[in-house]
Amino acid sequence: QIQEPERSGFWADFAQSQSFESGIALVIMANATFVTFETNYEMQHLNSSSLRYSEVGFTMIYLFELAVRLKVHRWYFFISGPEVGWNIFDFVLVSVAFYDIISTFFLQLSSPAGAGMAQSLRMMRIARVLRMFRLVHMFSEARKMFVCVLGSLVSLLSSFMLLFLLFYLFSLIFVQNLSVYLMGNQGADPTARSEIESTFGSVQMAMFTLFRSVFDGVDWDEYYQVLNGRSLVSCVLFIFFICLLQICVVNVLTAVFFDRAQEINKPDKWTQTMTGALFQVQQAEHFRNLCMKLDADDSGTVTVDELLQ
Repeated sequence: QIQEPERSGFWADFAQSQSFESGIALVIMANATFVTFETNYEMQHLNSSSLRYSEVGFTMIYLFELAVRLKVHRWYFFISGPEVGWNIFDFVLVSVAFYDIISTFFLQLSSPAGAGMAQSLRMMRIARVLRMFRLVHMFSEARKMFVCVLGSLVSLLSSFMLLFLLFYLFSLIFVQNLSVYLMGNQGADPTARSEIESTFGSVQMAMFTLFRSVFDGVDWDEYYQVLNGRSLVSCVLFIFFICLLQICVVNVLTAVFFDRAQEINKPDKWTQTMTGALFQVQQAEHFRNLCMKLDADDSGTVTVDELLQ
C-alpha cells in the first residue's frame, strides 16, 4: 500500500486539528437542519423558500474544506490511508452539490422552461445532506454499524432473491388453485369472488399478499380465511409457507447477516499492521527503559556486572 509522507506546516496542523473536524461536523448538521426547514416550507406554501440561498454558503464551506484537504494530502487524498473511501465519498458529494448550484443558476437565466428544469435539479441538494454519513466516522460504534450495513448489501441482495423465488413459487400455486375453484363455481358468492380477486387475483398480487402476511403488513389469518373452504391444498400450503418463512427462512437469513457482520467487524489489514507496529514501538520503549535502569553509571552500555546486580 502507498504510504503518504508525514505532513507538517500550518495547513496540515489546521486540517488535522479537532477544531476543524468539529467545525465541519457542525456545518453538516446545520446544513441538514436548513434543508429540513426549506423542504417543509416548500411543501406547506408550494413556493421556493429564501433559505435556498443558504445552499450556496454551505457548498462554499464544503469546497473550502475539500480544498484544504487536497492542499495538505495532494493526490494521496484519493489513494492512501484508512479514510480514502470517505475522501472519495466527500469529493463526489461536494462535486454534485457544486454542479447543482452552477446548473441551476444558468438554467434560471436561460428561460422559464429552464427555470422549471432547475426546480427538478434541486433534488440534487440531497447530496449535501448525505454528508451526514461522514459524521459516522467520528463515532467508533456507529462506524462499525455503518460498515457492517454496507458490507451486508451482497447478503441483502441474495436474501431478496431467495424471498422473491419463494413468494413467486407459492403465489403461482395459490393463484392456479383458486382459478380452478372459480372456474368450477361460476355461481359463487360475488363477495367471495371479490375477496379472491383482491388478494389472489394475479401472481403479482398474490406475491404482495404473501409479503404482507409474512412481514406484518396484515395479519396472515385474514388471508387464510380467503383460502379456507375453497382450496384445502392452498390452506395447507399457506400454513406451511408461513411456518417456513417465519421459523426457518427468517432465522437462517438472520444467522447469515450475523456471520457476515462478525466477519466484517474484524480488523482490516491496515488496522492490524498499525496495531502490530504500535505494539513493537511499545516493546522497544519498554526495553529501552529497562536498559537505562540497568546502566547505573550512565555510560550508554550495560556491562555484565550491571546486568548481574
